[in-house]
Amino acid sequence: MRRPDISALLAAALLAACRAPAPHPVEGAGAAAPEEVRIPVPDGRIPHLAASLYAAGGPGVLLIQGSGPTDRDWNNPLIPGKNGSGAVIARSLARAGFTVLAFDKRGTGGSAEDRAQAPGTGLEDARAALRFLARRGGPLLGVLGHSEGASTAVQVALGEARIGALVLAAAPGRSLRTLLREQVTRNILRPSRVTDPRAIETNLAWVERNVAARRPLPDPPAGVHPKVIELIKLLTSSPRIDDMAARFNDDPARTLARLHTPTLVVGGGRDLQVRRADYDALARAATQGRAVWIPDMDHVLKQERRPVTRLSGEEVVARYGEPRPVHPRLLREACLFFWKQLAGKDGAAICQ
Repeated sequence: MRRPDISALLAAALLAACRAPAPHPVEGAGAAAPEEVRIPVPDGRIPHLAASLYAAGGPGVLLIQGSGPTDRDWNNPLIPGKNGSGAVIARSLARAGFTVLAFDKRGTGGSAEDRAQAPGTGLEDARAALRFLARRGGPLLGVLGHSEGASTAVQVALGEARIGALVLAAAPGRSLRTLLREQVTRNILRPSRVTDPRAIETNLAWVERNVAARRPLPDPPAGVHPKVIELIKLLTSSPRIDDMAARFNDDPARTLARLHTPTLVVGGGRDLQVRRADYDALARAATQGRAVWIPDMDHVLKQERRPVTRLSGEEVVARYGEPRPVHPRLLREACLFFWKQLAGKDGAAICQ
C-alpha cells in the first residue's frame, strides 16, 4: 500500500477546525438505504449541501465529520482506501431507530466547492444541517462530532435549545495552536532528528506566522524543515485557512464548560492524533455527562489491536482506510446515551 505523505495528512488533520463517493460496502447493511437530500445553505454561494438522511422515525442525530476534505461517509482522498466510519455509525444508529443526517462539507462528495469561504462557514453549514434535521427528527436532537467535527458540534450547541445530547469522539480538548505545535514536533521534526530546542521553535514559529498571515510567506529562516514548508503550503492553500486562523487559540474544553447539554466524551488509547490530555480536558469540562476511555480504539474510531508502542506516524494513518470494524463499544455507548438523553429510554435491548 502506498503510504500517504505525512505533511498532507497533518494538513487534513488540522484544517477544518474551523465527486460523489462511489458506493462501497460498510457495516450495518441491515439498515434501510438512506434518502439523498439537499440542505439549503444560508449564504447562497453554493446551490446546497448534499446529504444522506436515514429516516428511521426516531429522534434525530446529526453527524459532523472531522477535518480536511472528509465527506459524509468520513472518507478522505488524502488517505488511501475507504475509511467509512461515518457511514457505519449512521447505519448503526438508524438500525437502533434514530433518524440520522450526514452531510458533505463544501467541496466534498456531492457538495460544490466554495473557494471564497468566509471564517465560520463550516459552523453555519452545520447549523443549517441541524435546522434541516429538526423538521424530520423531532423536537430534541443529538449531535455526534468526530475530531475537529466535535469542536464544531460544541460551537453549534451553544445557545441551541434543540440539542439534547452531544457525543464527542476522538475530540481535541486543547487549542489548534497547541495541537499543531505538538503534531509538527512529534510527526515531522523528531522523526527527522530535529532535536535542538531552538531549531524546533524556529520551525513552529514559522508555521504560526504563516497561519496568521493566511498565505505562505517568502524567505523561511534557515533550518525550517522541507516537510514543514510543504505543510504550510497545504494549510494556506485551503479555503478553510481563514477558519483555522480565526479559531487558532480557541480552547474547546473551556467552551464545553459553558454548556449545560448532556455530553458523552469518548477517547481512544490507540489515537496518535488526539491525546489522553485532550480527553482528560474535555472529561473535566463535561460536567453534565460522562466520559468513556476505550483502550484499543484509534483516531478513526476503529479497533486497533496492536500495542501503542508499535504504532507510529504514516503507517498508522495508512491503516485508516483498511476494512477494520468501527469499535463496537463506541457504537453501543453512543446509542445508549442518545436514547437516554433524547427519549428517556433504556436502549440496552436495542443498541447492538
